[in-house]
Amino acid sequence: MLDKSRCPLSDIEQSEIRQALAPHLPEGQSLDYVLMTPDERTRCLAWLDAVTNLPISPQFSRGDDDETRIAAIAASIQIAYRDMEIGFQLPDAWKKIAKALKDRLASVLETHLPQTMGGLWKELVLNLTPAPWQIPGSMKMQVESRRGRQEVRLSVNSNDKSRLARYILNEAEKNSLGLAWFLVRYLCQGRFRHAVLALDDPALDMDQATFRDLCRLMESILRLHRSRKLPLALLIFLHQDERALDAARATGGLLHRLAWNAGETELVKSIKLLSESYRHPLPSLVFQRVQAPA
Repeated sequence: MLDKSRCPLSDIEQSEIRQALAPHLPEGQSLDYVLMTPDERTRCLAWLDAVTNLPISPQFSRGDDDETRIAAIAASIQIAYRDMEIGFQLPDAWKKIAKALKDRLASVLETHLPQTMGGLWKELVLNLTPAPWQIPGSMKMQVESRRGRQEVRLSVNSNDKSRLARYILNEAEKNSLGLAWFLVRYLCQGRFRHAVLALDDPALDMDQATFRDLCRLMESILRLHRSRKLPLALLIFLHQDERALDAARATGGLLHRLAWNAGETELVKSIKLLSESYRHPLPSLVFQRVQAPA
């Protein structure tokens, strides 16, 4: 109504507003800068909205004695604290609280764990398993409370029967389950603290097909970090030369060969298998080579 060139507040009112808001502004910033910057202006408006919506303190009626009213409120507070203190001193008070808290946490884990981290873990397991259809049933996470602590057990459900996975799966399949969980923990927690992923002979119980699936998964994780511009150093220790070559080819990394048992003077030999001009046949590179029709 008044146009942008005219401020509806007088100079005195503007000065009073600046003085009132000065203690609450970011250090070293003026009110003009806060109002001109979109992010700071949004934050300031949100703060003002929160302040204006603060609960109003109760007002005593004129006919009541303030001292009597204050004494009654203080007495009710003291009674409430005394009741809590007596309740906490009862023998089974903390047991009931701890049990209720554990039951609540168990229900939350049982509801959210299979859908969040459990879903990512299952996806990695299927990528590490050459023939996932051979697993006899669907895998499910079960949260249980044993001896005062919560445990997550993996079961395989088939024909309306539930059995623990460790009694059904072989060593190679169990190794894939643990490796997938290790990757889940890194993606969900470890990557916020460290930019390195070290694996000590993850192919110990894997056949060649499973190991190649692992190499492709490692290449996908590295490509994901490159596309998101996130730092990651992948370090894999392997005992077999042919598998080390497969891992270096799949990830495009350096191959460091230790030679202290071969009678050679050089302790470490570093080899780069792929040149800089080589690129994996990714979909983006393939579409770049296709010319658009005129």
